[in-house]
Amino acid sequence: MPEEKIGRLGLACPADVQTQSFDGQPVAVAFELPLVVGGQAPVAVECTPGSGQAFGIGVTEVSCRASDALQQVASCAFQVAVLGPPKLAATRFLAFGDSLTAGVVSPPVGRSSLDPSMSYVTILERDLQRNYVTQSITVLNAGASGEQARNAVSRFQSVLRTHRPEVVLLMEGTNDLDVLGGGGADLAAQAIDSMVNRAQAAGLDVLLMTIPPQRFTAQASLVPGLNDRIRAIAARRGVALVDIYNVLAGTGCPGARAFPCIGADGLHPTADGYRLMADELARIIVERYDVEIPQASPSQSQGAFPVATYLGSEALASPGERQ
Repeated sequence: MPEEKIGRLGLACPADVQTQSFDGQPVAVAFELPLVVGGQAPVAVECTPGSGQAFGIGVTEVSCRASDALQQVASCAFQVAVLGPPKLAATRFLAFGDSLTAGVVSPPVGRSSLDPSMSYVTILERDLQRNYVTQSITVLNAGASGEQARNAVSRFQSVLRTHRPEVVLLMEGTNDLDVLGGGGADLAAQAIDSMVNRAQAAGLDVLLMTIPPQRFTAQASLVPGLNDRIRAIAARRGVALVDIYNVLAGTGCPGARAFPCIGADGLHPTADGYRLMADELARIIVERYDVEIPQASPSQSQGAFPVATYLGSEALASPGERQ
């Protein structure tokens, strides 16, 4: 038999790897071993640092080496980049409104009740804190049940002075619809516009929310008209619009009836409805305030650490995650 020709040993490294540390601690990173080409079996391949070790924030070069039975040697290298923890440019939020902000929950069947722990404010704060663990994020609940927007301007100014937020989440007007023979919507729009103006004059950003749909209430037909005014205010003032009406008018909640995210009282959201509200607000907050995390150069890398030194928790699912 003719002698089998042994090819030159070659080694092809995997592509560079990028991941993120959510808590600032080193991250265990697994990667594929390089692809061996040619050579004489057996071929031994080793990478330093190895797959499964924990890498600090920054860029670390992984060097791989292969040797075969003929003592041929081949090498290659690639980089593992670990981005720093996700961050928000704003961390102090104020949610201002009526019972829809305070957290009156209406179940699909049964009576509504005030439960701030189930409000969109509490859910939003918890989600942001869980995904931005290196920052102190607060979402203050300044909801006042039964409040009419036309009577809320002075309270709004007082709350701003007291708490000094960076961003205001504003949703008012629901309680104005059934006053003054339906003319309350005009006064509500004027008050909402005034509050947006005052917040902007104080250097604050505003996320302006439409009000939720209503089912079988006397003022249900007036909701779209006020929401059109709210949308016009957002456009005129140049603030972000959070269209809560469209979020809750969909089919994202259990139930076959019209507006299943609105509970039995026809006015307040269900627990599932508040969750959808919080999710939409979180989406827009991340879109507007999530900070681009720069990738460090290899010279700025903190290097690799043995797996045993990794003290971080399990990675959290983050809307700001960049893989």
